[in-house]
Formats: sequence, C-alpha cells, structure tokens
Amino acid sequence: MSFSRVFSIVASIVLCWGCSNSAEAVRNAGAPSGGPTVANKTRQTGNTNMPPPSIGMKPREKKMVDTAPSGPPPPLQFRKVDEDSEIATSMNDRGEVVETRVFKSHSQIVRAEAVWKNAKDALVKITLKDGKTIDVKTDRLANLQTATTRDLMEISGIQGRVEKGRIRKKWALD
Repeated sequence: MSFSRVFSIVASIVLCWGCSNSAEAVRNAGAPSGGPTVANKTRQTGNTNMPPPSIGMKPREKKMVDTAPSGPPPPLQFRKVDEDSEIATSMNDRGEVVETRVFKSHSQIVRAEAVWKNAKDALVKITLKDGKTIDVKTDRLANLQTATTRDLMEISGIQGRVEKGRIRKKWALD
C-alpha cells in the first residue's frame, strides 16, 4: 500500500470521527467565533419553550394570563365611570360580552348588567334598591358605560318625577 493511500484513509477516518462526536461543532459552523450562539443560550437557560420578550413591552405592563376553560373565572376588575358608579366587563361561558355596572348613590338603581347577544341587542338586568329585578331586551344602548341612569330607567319602564331634588317612584311595569 502506498503512503498516499494510507494517508487519505487515515485523514478520512479522523475527519469523520471529529465531526460525528461534536454536534456543537455542526451548530457553530456558521456562527462567528468569540461569543455564544443562540443555540448555546437556549441550552444554557434550559428553557427552549419560552418566546423572546416583546420589544415594545414595558417592564411594569400587565401581562395577559390564559386561564383554563374549566377553571374558575377571574374576578371582575371595576373602574370608575360617571354618575358615581363602577363598571366591569367580562365574558360568560357562551362567549358573550357581559358588562356589570354598580351604582353607589343612585336613589333607585343599585346594579345593571348587560349581556350582549350581538353588536346591537342586549339583555339588561336592572336591580333596584328594594330588591326587585327588571329584565329587558333592548337595542337602544350603545354600551352600559355610556348609558345614563335616565336611559336605564326609560328602557326598564321605571318612571320618575323630579320634585325638589328627589325622585318620586311611579311604577309602570308591564
């Protein structure tokens, strides 16, 4: 056997053996030397399922949390709106938008809840101070946040008359 033939066989074996043992060498083949590559960073952290952080996300911004469909619904988060009231928006099990508005100092209305069937139609449930509830289907509201108590009283059939700063109840229920 000639020297060149032995040299080419040995060189081939060494080359194959060197490449097959180092998967890292294959990953780093196209990367510039001197710093860790993306493959090294994910392997070092051990968490390859995490997406990279959003570029536009602020550090103290609230993150969206997915809840299991069978888990308990998250608590309502109320925010202040007009007429000394608070409103919260959620979604029910059927995927319908539900707005809940609580009135702190209204003389008749304690709570109003609107379940939106589509963009125009809503089922509104109004709870009064005396404990009565009135259920109304309407298309006259844009949303519960901008609806005034006068609007809610009109669609529910509650008629009130202003006398010296007080509302006198006059029921006109169907």
